[in-house]
Amino acid sequence: MNNFSANKYRLLIVTVFTFIFINSFSFNLLSHNTFSFLKHNPKAVAQETNTEDELIAKSSGGRSGGGSFKKRSSGSSSPRRSSPRKSSPRSNYNSRPKTISPSRSYSSPRYHNNYTYGSGSSNHSFIFTLLLLLILGGATFAVIVIVFKSLFANNSSVKQSDRERDNNIVTISKLQVALFAEAKDVQKQLSELSLSIDTNTDEGLVELLRESVLVLLRNCDYWNYVLSSSNSLNIDRAESAFQKLSIAERSKFSAETLSNFEGKIQHREAISPDENDVAAYIVVTLILGTADDKPLFEKIHSKEELQLVLENLASMRDDYLMKFELLWSPQTEEDSLTYDELITEYTDMIQLF
Repeated sequence: MNNFSANKYRLLIVTVFTFIFINSFSFNLLSHNTFSFLKHNPKAVAQETNTEDELIAKSSGGRSGGGSFKKRSSGSSSPRRSSPRKSSPRSNYNSRPKTISPSRSYSSPRYHNNYTYGSGSSNHSFIFTLLLLLILGGATFAVIVIVFKSLFANNSSVKQSDRERDNNIVTISKLQVALFAEAKDVQKQLSELSLSIDTNTDEGLVELLRESVLVLLRNCDYWNYVLSSSNSLNIDRAESAFQKLSIAERSKFSAETLSNFEGKIQHREAISPDENDVAAYIVVTLILGTADDKPLFEKIHSKEELQLVLENLASMRDDYLMKFELLWSPQTEEDSLTYDELITEYTDMIQLF
């Protein structure tokens, strides 16, 4: 926003000096003088709620993410240095007006009229200069009006976007996708992604979200079940609502065998699955806290709707993502999530058509 304001006032200065130049040019046509002119050129770390929940499911789980619901500044965080303004040297010119020599009078036996050269041309020059001034001045004013209408139109849209980000309304969303277990690369890619990204930075969270979405999009052939919810609420209730969703999903793991939350990486040994259990599904959950005033999506029923939602999440504005958590189960290929465990622990998921 500060950059936008600086550009706006810089344009105003250039326009004013352009108008002054036009006036100087027009009046100097009358005085025949030379001329010159001047050129003018956030982040608070949210504390994790370490709540020990009853472990229900047999499958392991992975977790990564972080963020905060603290409001972010709309301006640039880096201070700008103000350098002293240097004045451009004016070019020297002769300030004394030029004198017009009196015209000679020519006498003739037939004509005895005296004619003074220059008086008529001065009148014409004055009229020409006045007309030129009016035309150029009017054109300059029209350009100023057009430019500032465009500027303030863009400014209003930017302010509207900033108001949406900086007000007290946020949106908590959960998107959960169950894929067939044949998509084994999903577990490997999400594990590598969680270990390679710094989840303690805003940039890292945005990268984690986009790369997680890309993993899901690349495995669209294996989508089978989905669960979606997105609700807007006051920012004072956001942390509690986010933690409630997170804990509910984490409680379905036998253990978080891999975790990278706010830059803290932890590994735990997984419980060996029953040899008779056949891996059937992989469940990936995205929980987002964003600065949007309205829900990001409605209930999802088809693969086309799911693809559109994922693409919208991947193209979200960077400064709108306030908090994000990625969960997936099983965490490794060696573990399994059976069909019975899916319908027991993820009862609200619906089948995609």
